[in-house]
Amino acid sequence: IIKTTIRYDVPLDDNLQKYVIDICAKKGVAPSLIFAIMERESNFNPNCVGDSGNSLGIMQIQPKWHQWRADKLGCLDWFNPYDNATVGIDIVAGLFEKYGDDVYMVLMAYNGGSSYANRLSSNGKISDYAIKVNARAEELARNKNYREKADICCSRAVANLATLSEYCLPFVKKGGYFVSYKTEQVQEEIDKSSKAIHVLGGDQPEVVFFT
Repeated sequence: IIKTTIRYDVPLDDNLQKYVIDICAKKGVAPSLIFAIMERESNFNPNCVGDSGNSLGIMQIQPKWHQWRADKLGCLDWFNPYDNATVGIDIVAGLFEKYGDDVYMVLMAYNGGSSYANRLSSNGKISDYAIKVNARAEELARNKNYREKADICCSRAVANLATLSEYCLPFVKKGGYFVSYKTEQVQEEIDKSSKAIHVLGGDQPEVVFFT
């Protein structure tokens, strides 16, 4: 298996970034959007307190509205960035269920509530918050494009998994991992793939041999 390390250009350690990315994958939310919200709400400060003490933590969540959600998710500490992010991602995922793919409505509702978002939308307006956070999310997403290119570089030559053994190309992106199939040129293909990832700006991939 070859796995590249996805890292966004934000001041969070690798463990927290990976946690956010994993939860986002389960919820169907773009990690770049969550990181952009964190930056705007607290500048990534897990101990941030805003709105006269009503908004807490890295995603500035108000317990008076979302304590039930935290209890459901088993999140006990608003100032623990893992707990706070778990609740925040769940809120964003729920808003996407409500508003479909309208990221501006999601962001306006996250920032000021659904009534606020609906009122602005009915007047044909988009809040400054929503515009800036979405733009920042797009910027963060662009900064990780090299990893997506590396994935494509290693898998473009094959049409589907069934043809892998025929072409002796052992790497294809599947669920975020590169899956190695039996081939006489495993080490050679690993070296070529590693070089391609390096040239595109990626981190040295983790290589695990298995039988």
